[in-house]
Amino acid sequence: MSNEHLLCDRRRLLAAAKDDTLKWCPPPDEKVADRHLSDQHWMCIFDPASEGVVDAQTVHRFLVQFQLTNRVVWDKQAVAVAIERLRSVGEFEPVAGVAALAEELRTCNARGLRQTSAASKLSVFAKPAAEVFIWDALASLSALVRDRLRGEPGRRGAKHFLLPGGGHDYAAFHASCARAMAEERDRADFRDAVADLDTHFHGRSGPMGDRTRVPLSFVERRLLDKLMFWEGHILKYGVASPAAGTSTPMAAE
Repeated sequence: MSNEHLLCDRRRLLAAAKDDTLKWCPPPDEKVADRHLSDQHWMCIFDPASEGVVDAQTVHRFLVQFQLTNRVVWDKQAVAVAIERLRSVGEFEPVAGVAALAEELRTCNARGLRQTSAASKLSVFAKPAAEVFIWDALASLSALVRDRLRGEPGRRGAKHFLLPGGGHDYAAFHASCARAMAEERDRADFRDAVADLDTHFHGRSGPMGDRTRVPLSFVERRLLDKLMFWEGHILKYGVASPAAGTSTPMAAE
């Protein structure tokens, strides 16, 4: 299904999403903008096969980079324990797994705030083969509008991805993103962008160059995440088109 009439400039949106994917996924030993650690670096750190142990200092850097400290004071050692437990999980079911980790992370901050965003961001790097979609405000807005255009039943407005008791409905968000992925896979421009990214990463250093470690579906999901970020950005701020490659690592919750 097409939403150009609402989002006004798909070509530039997709180009920005592709550029952002390249920007944030250089080899593990390269930094982004000379200061941020790359997506591939975090994959290596959280890889269950890695011999290193995640410590409080590593947690601090991750939380700061991914904008998860704005309203939250974290027990970083407790988060490190949660990450080590996540690494040790064999088969990771994304909907139940992200929801369970979000509840565990709730106990790791002083205010007991829900942590769906943090849980999805940790899970996407620790379990790149699992179909994890990153929860954030702008992607949620894109998902809501895509659902509305499809005529999907469900709550609307700010409550579209909230449970009746007020918690995050990650299952509904995940289902909406899965529908968006199915749509995008039917679109030639999205498939071409994925193919270009696959060619770029092939044979290069880092886990994204090894399809036995990181499947092509991760590249698709990373591109979709960036595309929905820019869709949500336009929907929220009314910007005609983004400057390619200028997003933050991931929008906050």
